[in-house]
Amino acid sequence: MTPEIKAERAKTILADNVFIEAFDMVQSQYVGVFKHPTSSDDEIMEAARMVRALALVKGQLQSFVDTGRLLERKKNGKGRQRASD
Repeated sequence: MTPEIKAERAKTILADNVFIEAFDMVQSQYVGVFKHPTSSDDEIMEAARMVRALALVKGQLQSFVDTGRLLERKKNGKGRQRASD
C-alpha cells in the first residue's frame, strides 16, 4: 500500500464516527479505573498500559495522515522555499 493510500485510509478512519465513539468508549472505560477507589494496583497498571496503547494507535494513524500531507506538499512543490525568501 502506498503512503498516499495509507494516509487517505487513516484520515477516513480518524474521521469515522463509529471509530471515534468506539475509541472514546474504550478509553473512558480504562480511564474510569483510575477514578474508582477500589481499583487494585494491577488493574491500574493494566489500565495505564491500555490508555498508552490507545494513544499509540491514534498517534500512528495521525502519523500516516501527516506523512501523506508531507508527500503531497513535496509532490506539489509547496515544501520548497522560494529563492526570494
